[in-house]
Amino acid sequence: VIQYLGDKSGQAKVLAMQDWLLQQRQKVLNKANLNRVLLLEALLVQWAS
Repeated sequence: VIQYLGDKSGQAKVLAMQDWLLQQRQKVLNKANLNRVLLLEALLVQWAS
C-alpha cells in the first residue's frame, strides 16, 4: 500500500498515512474491541483524502 501511494501521492501524505496505519495496527495488536467495518471505512476515507 505504501509503495503504491508513494507513486500516486506526495511524501507528506504517504508519511501521514503510514503513521495512521501504524496506530491502527497497534490497536489491533492490543486486542482492542474494534469494529472492522469502521476500521476499513476509516482507512478508505484516509486514502481518498
